[in-house]
Amino acid sequence: MAEEVFSQVEANEEERYLSLEFTAGISEIFSIKFSLGNNELVENFVI
Repeated sequence: MAEEVFSQVEANEEERYLSLEFTAGISEIFSIKFSLGNNELVENFVI
């Protein structure tokens, strides 16, 4: 299954945290990928 980017947020030195609001249905699956340099962390979620 191919990845589809729904939204992308980029932090800068002035922000202490990221925030993104979205809606989803019950049983919907989504992932969040955090990247810093060559490092990546992917977390998967189910509503």
